[in-house]
Amino acid sequence: MIFLLDTDHVSLDQCGHPLVRQRVQQAGPTNICISVITVEEQMRGWLAAIRVANTSEARVLAYQRFRMAFEYLSSFTVYDFTTNLDTQVSTFRSQGIRVGTQDLRIATVALAHGATLVTRNRTHFQAIPGLLLVDWSQS
Repeated sequence: MIFLLDTDHVSLDQCGHPLVRQRVQQAGPTNICISVITVEEQMRGWLAAIRVANTSEARVLAYQRFRMAFEYLSSFTVYDFTTNLDTQVSTFRSQGIRVGTQDLRIATVALAHGATLVTRNRTHFQAIPGLLLVDWSQS
């Protein structure tokens, strides 16, 4: 089974959340992936931290964390967002599915690869037909 980590679970794993960390390790690196959308969201956050760092120490720390995030994200298979998936996002929108754009993009990546989406955000994602969900932050 393939598991696609949503950005929230990536953040939890990076922070050492015990249940998430354990389940990521149990699933193994060949069964875990992320989407390029998650990479974008993570990088945006770290780039913003670099931009607002106003002391030398803060800048150095922000760059160190940026590098660590880059290395962490690089340890996973990263699935692309394609033209077909962009079309699927538009189709979901025309069907009246009201989910945030980034979440909808992540969902289409999971669906395209037959992956179970690992997320705490069940409220939004459960509106997407055919999407399998699991939350590794809960026992």
